Amino acid sequence: MDEVMRAEMQGGNAAAMRRDDAHQQQHHQQQHQHGGGEDGGVHGTAGRLFTTVEAAGKDRVGKLRRMTQIPISFVLERLQLKLDSANLMVDMLIYIPFLIMFVFFVTEGRDTEANYYVAQGIRNQYEATELPKNADKLAIFRNEISQGQRLWVELDKNYWGIGNQGDWQPWMSDVFVTTTFECNTRDPDATLPEGSIRATVGQTFLIGAARARTIRTRINSCSLDPYITPANKSLFPSSCYAIGHDSSTEDTGPFCTMQVDANGDPLFKYFPPSEVPGVPTIGWEGVYHNGGYIFEIPFDTSCNNALAIVNNATGNNDCGFCDQWGSRFVNMEWFAYTPFTDSFFVIKYWQEIDTAGWWRLQYTLRSFQVWTTDYTNRTVFEMFFLAFVLYFWAVLIYQSVQAFREGKFLVFWVEMWNILELANLVCFIVVFGVRFAWMAKSSSSNVQFPFAPEYPPNLDTIQSLFNTMVVANSVNTILTFLKALKYVRLNSQLGVLTRTLAVCQQSIAGVLVLFVLVVTSYAVAGWALWGVNMEEYCTLGFAMSSSLQLLVGNANYDDMRQNNRILATMYFWSFLVLGLFLLLNFIIAILSDSFAKISGRAFTQTMEELLLRYYQNMRAFLRPDNVRRIFKGISSGNSEPKLIRSLIRQLEERLRLETEILERERAERRRRAIEADE
Repeated sequence: MDEVMRAEMQGGNAAAMRRDDAHQQQHHQQQHQHGGGEDGGVHGTAGRLFTTVEAAGKDRVGKLRRMTQIPISFVLERLQLKLDSANLMVDMLIYIPFLIMFVFFVTEGRDTEANYYVAQGIRNQYEATELPKNADKLAIFRNEISQGQRLWVELDKNYWGIGNQGDWQPWMSDVFVTTTFECNTRDPDATLPEGSIRATVGQTFLIGAARARTIRTRINSCSLDPYITPANKSLFPSSCYAIGHDSSTEDTGPFCTMQVDANGDPLFKYFPPSEVPGVPTIGWEGVYHNGGYIFEIPFDTSCNNALAIVNNATGNNDCGFCDQWGSRFVNMEWFAYTPFTDSFFVIKYWQEIDTAGWWRLQYTLRSFQVWTTDYTNRTVFEMFFLAFVLYFWAVLIYQSVQAFREGKFLVFWVEMWNILELANLVCFIVVFGVRFAWMAKSSSSNVQFPFAPEYPPNLDTIQSLFNTMVVANSVNTILTFLKALKYVRLNSQLGVLTRTLAVCQQSIAGVLVLFVLVVTSYAVAGWALWGVNMEEYCTLGFAMSSSLQLLVGNANYDDMRQNNRILATMYFWSFLVLGLFLLLNFIIAILSDSFAKISGRAFTQTMEELLLRYYQNMRAFLRPDNVRRIFKGISSGNSEPKLIRSLIRQLEERLRLETEILERERAERRRRAIEADE
């Protein structure tokens, strides 16, 4: 601080001395011009000498006065620093309770640990259970083992082993139906009594009915290469199914009309998305709408009835619910409720089927809540929190208006902290918008037991709104806690991170550009070399992710060598040396160098001194007379930050006027010098 002040004062005083020397030189030139030459006489010489001595004395006095003055630029810098510190201190006092309320806002009412165990219980039932789960086959295995014909029991496929429609059908009947409807422990012909609820895992109750849904691609939705498969000259099948699905290729007509339900109606009927409750599903290969071909299994029916529904839909090999040709999406979905956490669960086991017949197995299992009047107290708390958010919006708008009036609007919005604040507040508005929609949908849906024996019509929308809110709050958590870095700038030691990044941002940006170019080039090369045989490189997005993982040691080097031994060695080691050993270490070196510079400038304090200083500053700030003075200034419109801001504007205006005067004087001197030369 002292070195900066001394440098500012020396710079300002040196400039003042140069101006005085210029004035003095100009004065001597004018005296020389008006002196009259050698014919002026003694009186003229004495008069000029007296005038010169008098002017020199005045110049020395003015020079001494200027040397003892503090430059206005230095005063402006100190005032701006004080203004920023005062604003940060006030903002921090509001930010701390805001942060505490935000933590409660995000975590209130969510028993994540209990819901985790519920989810694991559900997954264990439907994923770990083997497909042919029957006593006869296990008895054969045991008999073969006892006779020495078998050394172990062969494990059959579970959910993650499904690879075609022949696997999906036994998973539906032997796993889903048998487990859900307790076929091995209850009377298979017994239905649930009226008003009762089916529970499979502890107190996890099933709601309404499960829904099976598929989306198909229309036959002949693509064309064949006429040169490879000429008409009437090849026995190659002439039918073609398009890759993926969209409105132009999706099959919407009836198929397998010989399959009928218990009422004699066609079993497989297409339902457009507008007629089906639910939300789209985002997969690896595309986005799948909530419509399609559908059949449902009510949870209040018996085991045998459920098996009959599944066998009717999947038992015909020539006309089944899904196949290897036209099917693109198959989904089994239902809802459950756990009373001890007051949470609902959406369970979806779905498969994307590629044109080549590859089944990509996936699942979705999320917990959510439905808003009821029991959440009134929580809603009141959320309204108080919304007031905090609106306050920060008002502050941001006010600061941007002030910056616009001062001609610093673009400078204000280029600053990283203001961009972070805007992103944080926009996310909060999104959260509350979705939250109000979730509350309105929950209130209008009248979600309560007993449910009708059908797929719940509104729970999909409610869970989608709730989990959208969870995702937005997760982003907000990161942004809100990152804002704490803005307030550590008040301390020279705690703010070393932000100052280090500010110093090295240009160098880091250049190295990061090179790093991105190197990673992108190797990702494209990996996609071209191994995209056909390795899932990690089958798309450019996967290739980018795999390249970054390779730099941290997660590399499937064996599969690379299996496909191309020579190129795998060259690719792997050249990328490792260039990306990890060189570029990443360059980034570390730049950060280390900048950190060393910043640490060397920082004033060192012990932890005891630091805590004592903060305690004293906070104690002085929270003194009753100081708090009264602050609130009095705010109420009267003359707060300390406002007064400092006004003083800064006045000094900037004075500095501008002085600069204009000096520029005019310099221009006038140049004009006179030119006239004198002429």
